[in-house]
Amino acid sequence: NESLLCISPFEYRGHEYTCLQDHHNGYIPLTEALHWSCNTFFYRLGLRLGIEELNKYAAYMGLGQKTGLEIGEAAGRFASPETTERLGGTWYPGDLLQAAIGQNETAVSPLQMACEAMTIANQGTRYETHLVRSVTDINGTVTFTEPKVAAEFEMSQSTYDAVSKGMSLAAGKYGLDSS
Repeated sequence: NESLLCISPFEYRGHEYTCLQDHHNGYIPLTEALHWSCNTFFYRLGLRLGIEELNKYAAYMGLGQKTGLEIGEAAGRFASPETTERLGGTWYPGDLLQAAIGQNETAVSPLQMACEAMTIANQGTRYETHLVRSVTDINGTVTFTEPKVAAEFEMSQSTYDAVSKGMSLAAGKYGLDSS
């Protein structure tokens, strides 16, 4: 988990992009970037990964995907050149930076965000979501909803530890217990 540079403003192709936080500066690790929601860190990470890789991991996490909920739902979307074109827009190089911080044409539900957290907590395994745990028929026979894996990807222990700690620190800064 290497550190990436956070100096604001970050200049990219003649435009300035800023980090809205003032709690850090210089090279910071992923844990601190998550803790302080460092835009500049994620701009740099997005440039390093590219939009295809960002979209691949967003899909693994359930962003822009249906969750499996029984009552129906919209899939939402994750920003990409294809999404922007489908919406009648033009994708510009700087749009990648906005996608890397979850903005641009990204539209996800609170349930999809919960699925992202579930996937991280399960170290790369995302399950379909359900409202119904079981159904009992007129004869008393109980049918349980079995967990169904929706997606899986490899997450190293060091990445899991860094993300888990960063998310706990971020929750703590908003008054939630971060232990």
